[in-house]
Amino acid sequence: MVESGESLAIAFDNIGLDGNTLHTLLETDENTKQLERLRPGNVIKFGFNKEGQLTELRHPRNHLETLIVRHNGKSFTSELDKKKSKPILILPMPLSKPVSGVPPIKQD
Repeated sequence: MVESGESLAIAFDNIGLDGNTLHTLLETDENTKQLERLRPGNVIKFGFNKEGQLTELRHPRNHLETLIVRHNGKSFTSELDKKKSKPILILPMPLSKPVSGVPPIKQD
């Protein structure tokens, strides 16, 4: 989790990734450039292969979108994983007691 005053550069340094890797990742596309504007509380998940090389970075942007950055050994690619929101069904509930000024719901 990103702490106050922390940047992606600090996060990379903390896990032993160099500045060249960070620069290459940020220059991939518009999605990855947004990683420069991390906020406290943001989550970044790193994935590594057996050799300890970065293979994936995940950054949930909100409850519906996650930025996924993959490294194939030569270059980075990114995609925005978008989940579909589920519709919420709101049903009227009969009140056990009448509310002042609100007409009662007729039940069949």
